[in-house]
Amino acid sequence: MADETANGTAEKLSSLAARLNQALQRQEAAAKVARVEAVARQKHLGAMRDEMLEQLAGFGKEVDSFKVSRAKGALTLGSMPAGTRGQKLTFAPVGIQGEVEVTGSELDRVYRIFREERLERWVLVDKADVSRKSGRLLFDQGLIQLMGEAFNLSV
Repeated sequence: MADETANGTAEKLSSLAARLNQALQRQEAAAKVARVEAVARQKHLGAMRDEMLEQLAGFGKEVDSFKVSRAKGALTLGSMPAGTRGQKLTFAPVGIQGEVEVTGSELDRVYRIFREERLERWVLVDKADVSRKSGRLLFDQGLIQLMGEAFNLSV
């Protein structure tokens, strides 16, 4: 009888170990898939951010009085005409989530640009607005706001 009980216990423990191993393997496989997807998403957002910065550089080149420069991944739009105070606006990539920090000589705050996945658009927000509820679409009112503040323009 003791052998039967010991055998039954050993079988139960062996069965439990097998189920735990299967669960751990599934968990590890899911974690691996999640890591691969996260890396792919980061690459995708980085590529989209680079494309957005190129669009902003193209915009800057179309404005006759802007000087466009690039350094260390950042894009700077600066004013050139006589009588200006050398205002500038800098767009600098931040982190791995495809965000961009916007600073300027005439800005009284720092802005962030992030990709709103639901809208599939770039959104400009005050960096201090952690909730990101007061955002503006970058290629709509956001860029107009930045140009107005950074270069003292009414657009």
